[in-house]
Amino acid sequence: MEVLAAVLLAGACAGLATLAMRWRARRGRAATTAAEAAAGGGEPARDQLEGLRLEDLVLYEGLELRVAGLACCEERELQWREVRLVDGDVERWLLVRPQDPDAALVGERIPDLGLGPQPSEALEHAGKVYQLDRCGRAQVSGEGDLAGVLTDAGCAYWDYRRPGPDRLWIRHGLQGTVSFRGQRVGRHLLCVLPGS
Repeated sequence: MEVLAAVLLAGACAGLATLAMRWRARRGRAATTAAEAAAGGGEPARDQLEGLRLEDLVLYEGLELRVAGLACCEERELQWREVRLVDGDVERWLLVRPQDPDAALVGERIPDLGLGPQPSEALEHAGKVYQLDRCGRAQVSGEGDLAGVLTDAGCAYWDYRRPGPDRLWIRHGLQGTVSFRGQRVGRHLLCVLPGS
């Protein structure tokens, strides 16, 4: 019995040590970014989600999602990031918009909605009706593995919303058309740990 208790205690200590190291690393990176900005008289430290890098981890709903690919999208004054996150066989996509400092979109791919080259003003999916929120053509610069969803050639985009957190977004480019379903979630629900 004492041996079992000792093994459990050692495992708990190792787990806490790992979390403490990740917390220190995250805190150190944030402090370094803030110190660099202050020393250079430049802009304040960027939001953690807007500053994501390849191999960073995003903790969300019990998943430890690794940043596998990053795409910076731009259309005139609008800029946003689309991030491919993976945890084993699980894939999620994160949309981060500076215009929405309190929330981000987290979603997953869904089967092609079969909408053709020009989606309509309203879409019905899984018994819910979504209204077109914005659309256009964005320039894209990507890095890492974006699984063929976004390329540097740019893409046409359609973003849909409905009352509440549910969202749909569609991207069309050289790779074809890809559809996503997700939700708008508070940024405080997404914890970022720096990658190695």
